[in-house]
Amino acid sequence: MKNGTKFIAAIMAASLLLAGCGAGGGSAHSSAAMAEAPAANYEAGAIADEDYGYAMGEAEMKAEETATEEPVDPANPTEPAGNEIDPKSLNEKLVYTCDISIETLEFDKSRQALKDSIGKFGGIISSESTWDNDYRWYYDDNRKTSGTLTLTMTVRVPSGKYQDFLTSLEGIGGKIKNRSMNVRNITKTYNDQTVLIQSLETQERRLNEMMEKAETIEDMIAVEDRLTDVQTELNQARTRLSTMDTDVAYSTINITLTEVVKYTNVTVTRTFSERLAATFGDSWESFLDFLEGLLFFLIYILPYAVVAAVIFGIVFAATKNARAKAKANREARKAEKREVSFTAGTGSERKRGLWQNSGEKEEKDETKE
Repeated sequence: MKNGTKFIAAIMAASLLLAGCGAGGGSAHSSAAMAEAPAANYEAGAIADEDYGYAMGEAEMKAEETATEEPVDPANPTEPAGNEIDPKSLNEKLVYTCDISIETLEFDKSRQALKDSIGKFGGIISSESTWDNDYRWYYDDNRKTSGTLTLTMTVRVPSGKYQDFLTSLEGIGGKIKNRSMNVRNITKTYNDQTVLIQSLETQERRLNEMMEKAETIEDMIAVEDRLTDVQTELNQARTRLSTMDTDVAYSTINITLTEVVKYTNVTVTRTFSERLAATFGDSWESFLDFLEGLLFFLIYILPYAVVAAVIFGIVFAATKNARAKAKANREARKAEKREVSFTAGTGSERKRGLWQNSGEKEEKDETKE
């Protein structure tokens, strides 16, 4: 059991020191720092590259800050004295991008010329989209009074032919209206990623050696767990580095090709009768357009009107009996009111007649006297 504990402790210690033992030259400080802070376990607050998902850990940054400068040979100030520099390491990793907008009077020809230019310079079309916003094409008398076609395309071109390709776009039969170019230097991120891969490869090699020397199952499990983590980080780092290599090797150009229509300004002098006739003609055409629009509108709402009429008929039939019963009740109440009024009127007339008869009798008696 004690031997197993010592073995696991040795694994943990080796994980912190492997990169420093395996890397040499000017990258020793960075390798040790990368071994202490693997890519998947960088602390919060690290500097990140959003495009490649890479982060520089605090340990690596401190290692770079405290690293001592190598002496410089005055005869060759670009190379440290006593060290051999790989020429490839001096190359900066630059990523070029460009957004360009082009207008053309001959859309089909310009589009074909654009594709020919892409093929000529060994480019690759990553995405392409074309649309036409002419919504009156189905009219017999439709005339094209404005540009309606638009093409958007994303192209990847070898970086060595980037400038030549942009120059060729001026000859595709259109006018360049806007061009925005950008270059990004990812040398630092690229070198850090390379050091990280070297560190992880060293850890992987040493862990494989430990796996062969493991004597117990517990030791094998501990080494295998750590080896799995290292291999996962290594694959992710290699993928990021491969993405950087692709972006450096192939520049990205976003192209927008728009169709325009040429207008001709012609001044025409017309007589009063011609202008009057033209006004009547325009008025009549406007009226016909109104009738046409109204007809289309009625045809458009016809299905809705039919459905509304059916629903109204169903509701009307369902409420017909209820309305008839309500009408009968109203008539009955009116009849009762008339009967009550008639009865009340008959009683008043009878009383009025008796009073008049008694008055006449008294007058007759007074006359006799």
